[in-house]
Amino acid sequence: WNSVSWLAEAFDGLQQRGVDRVYFFCLRNNFFGLYDYHINEVRPNYYTFWMFTNLLGRQRVTASASHPGVGVIATLDTTGKYAIMLYSKQDIAAEVKLSFNCKNMRCYTFSRQWYERNKKIVDGNATIMPSRVLDSQEKIIIPPKGIVVIKE
Repeated sequence: WNSVSWLAEAFDGLQQRGVDRVYFFCLRNNFFGLYDYHINEVRPNYYTFWMFTNLLGRQRVTASASHPGVGVIATLDTTGKYAIMLYSKQDIAAEVKLSFNCKNMRCYTFSRQWYERNKKIVDGNATIMPSRVLDSQEKIIIPPKGIVVIKE
């Protein structure tokens, strides 16, 4: 599970240093793969990659978090809509609550508890991560070593 926050932080750092493309070659094994060996379960970083490739836009914009244990990646998509990824940094093992002014935005939360309930591959398909609409002054809770994406 710790690889979720590690991978988010690694991608964030690589992008900030000008790396625009990263390849992932280990699809099936018990340590670094996106699936288990028999393709019965997805591994945690299946969803990390899913969030990066399906929820974030391709144009990075400047953003920062006021909490030292939170990393942030903000992007714009081709229609000019924002997506913001908040991830718990490696040394933080507790949930983090942040104030966020959001109106009619969707929130995707990737926690270990959600992952454990949804990691099985059923009929050849992984579970799609659900989202919810945020209230305008709602506190955002970043799970321990987890990720939250807020999207217009």
